[in-house]
Amino acid sequence: MPEIENIVPEIDGFIIEDNGMGFNERNLNSFMESDSTYKADKGGKGVGRFSWLKAFEKASISSVYLDKGEYVKRCFEFSALNTQIDDTLVDCNEANNNLTTVFLENYKAEYRQSLPKQGETIAIKISAINLVAT
Repeated sequence: MPEIENIVPEIDGFIIEDNGMGFNERNLNSFMESDSTYKADKGGKGVGRFSWLKAFEKASISSVYLDKGEYVKRCFEFSALNTQIDDTLVDCNEANNNLTTVFLENYKAEYRQSLPKQGETIAIKISAINLVAT
């Protein structure tokens, strides 16, 4: 009997989680600038989020972070069609740690077709990203 390959279903998006500072006022303001130099000392160029929109239709962002001793949550969508960002903060009393989640949604076909299809290949590539990011 032939071995069944570890084939992954078609990927439509990615979820990225981070427990850093979150989308506090300073980080949100930097996000809103098209060419921010806020993180230039760490290699940031301030245009990375635009590459999201090249490959994905939208990004949904949820960020829980500590603000003046209380956890708050900010959620918004970022897309070419949505030029307004609702930066309303809501109390998040159940939180006990910072957590930002970025969901890159609706991967565009011209990029999706180039993704690896085998689970092992995807795992190796994700591991390589994690090694570079740490």
